[in-house]
Formats: sequence, C-alpha cells, structure tokens
Amino acid sequence: MNFDLGTEHWFQQGGFVMYILTIFSIVVIAITLEKFFFLSKIGRKIDELKQAVIDSDKEKLAGCVDDPLFALYYRLAEITKTTNKINDGLRMLDRAIKRFENRLARGVGWLATIGNTAPFVGLFGTVIGIIRAFRALSDADPAAYGSVSSGIAEALIATASGLIVAVPAVILFNFLIRRINNVMVHVRLDAEDFMETLMDSGSSPE
Repeated sequence: MNFDLGTEHWFQQGGFVMYILTIFSIVVIAITLEKFFFLSKIGRKIDELKQAVIDSDKEKLAGCVDDPLFALYYRLAEITKTTNKINDGLRMLDRAIKRFENRLARGVGWLATIGNTAPFVGLFGTVIGIIRAFRALSDADPAAYGSVSSGIAEALIATASGLIVAVPAVILFNFLIRRINNVMVHVRLDAEDFMETLMDSGSSPE
C-alpha cells in the first residue's frame, strides 16, 4: 500500500482508528446542526408569544409552540397566577430559566469531549502504525519494505485525522458556549422584564 494523501486510500491507510474518528465526526456534525437549528428558532415568534400570554389566547399560544421559548413564557403565566410578589416570582422564574438553559446546552459538552479525545485516538493509531513499521523493519525479507511504508502512512494519517476532528470540535464548542451564554443573558433579562410587566398590569392569564 503506497502513501497516498490524494485519494480514497486515506481512510484505508489510516487503520481501524479511522472508524472511531468517523463516528466522532458524525457526532460533531449532528450536534452542531441541531444547536444551530435550535438557536435559529429562539425568539422568532417572541412578540406573538408575549401577546398570546397577555391575552390568555390558547389559539395564539398553540401557534407559538414551535418557538423554544414557549415553555418558558407559558411558565410566566403560571407564575403570575400563583404569586403577586415579584421576588417570589423571580425565584420561580430562575428555576424555569435554568431548565431552559440546560435544554439549550444539552449535548454541547460532547464537542469538548471529542475535541480532547480525538487527538489521543489518532495518537493511538500512530503508535499502532509505528509498531507495525518496526515489525516490518525487523523482518529480513526485503519484501517487508512495503509494510514499513504502510505502517508509517497509517501512523501519519491517524495523527492528522485526529487533529482534523479535534480542532473543529473545540472551535465549535467554544463558539456555541459563547453563543448560548449571550442568548441566555437576553432571555433572562427579557423574561424578567416581561414577568414584571405582567405583575404590574395585574394580568393573570388562564
């Protein structure tokens, strides 16, 4: 097997660790797409949702169910029905916001795990490849030189592949964490302001 970076032989030359790294890549892509899709929907119908809560309009609320903030703002209506004290309301709202934040951050930690693990998986493939190369070198048969190059190719490709998976995973993790933190700041402030508005206006949606 020749060392070929420009063809489909990349996967074959990388050895069995390429299957593990492929699974890691699929997980990274799946989590990233889900988070971008979820984040893109947040607050898209916020004005309709707020008005539906104020009006206690179940038909309008049903039309806002696909907004990720639906459960949080619907909870605001329940809070204003159970207490008229702003401090008690804020404490209950804080729990609801934390539940939403947990939902928003779910799965993101896997990006960090993969980013930290993938280089070591690649390194493991490197070690296996080098062991094979040395075994071939210890063979007196000149035909073993092909096995030497194959082992070295596997070692190099496994290392490179581990980094190719790890670097985007770490970048995406950091980006999503910052994005989630920014979103949560706006969500928390807006939800608190809206709850105060509901309490001040004496609104008690049914």
